[in-house]
Amino acid sequence: MGSSLRRCTIALLASIIVKIECVTTRNELLTIRRGKGAELNYPAQATEFADHYLDCYSMCASKPCCLVAIYDELGLTCAMYDIVLNDEEIMVDKKGSMLIERQWDQAIVHHVWSDPFPGKKMLFGNIQVVTVATMEECEEVCRALPDSISLELKTSTKCGCQRRTHTALPDCLVDKDIFVYEYMYCPL
Repeated sequence: MGSSLRRCTIALLASIIVKIECVTTRNELLTIRRGKGAELNYPAQATEFADHYLDCYSMCASKPCCLVAIYDELGLTCAMYDIVLNDEEIMVDKKGSMLIERQWDQAIVHHVWSDPFPGKKMLFGNIQVVTVATMEECEEVCRALPDSISLELKTSTKCGCQRRTHTALPDCLVDKDIFVYEYMYCPL
C-alpha cells in the first residue's frame, strides 16, 4: 500500500506542475542568490512584509514592474525595484539577504523612456552602437535588446544602447555636451 500511495502522490505532484506550466503565459525565470544584496542609490517601488523568500519571489513575479527584489531574512521585508542589475559593481555580499532577479524576453515591456537628459553620457555601459536618424529610432533599437535599460545619443546619429542606468550607478553619469541620455523606468 505504501508504494501505491507514493505513486499517487508523485502523479498528483506531476499533474500540479503540468497545470502550472499551462497557466504560464511568458517565458519567465527568477534567479535567487542567497547572501547577495545590492547597494542602490534608488528607492524601492514597494517594500512589503514577507514571511519567507518564496513569498518575496511570488510578490515580485506578480508585479509587472518588479525586475529585482531584495529579501531581508532578519527584517522579513521584500524590497522591489523596477531596474535591472546587469552590473556586478552593484551587487554585494550581504548575510541574511537574498537577491531575486526577474528575467524574461523583453522583461521591460511595462517600462517607458524617461525625459531626455541633454549633455549627459553613461560611462562604460554600451552593449551596442548603431547609426540612427532620430531619437525615436534609437529608443526602438535599444528597447529590442533584452539587456538594454538606457541609451545615449551622440550628435543625433550614434545611438549607444546601455546595460547600466544612472539610478543604480549615479557616479557613471557624466557631463558631455554632444550626448543625450535616457533611461527606462516603470511608472507606478
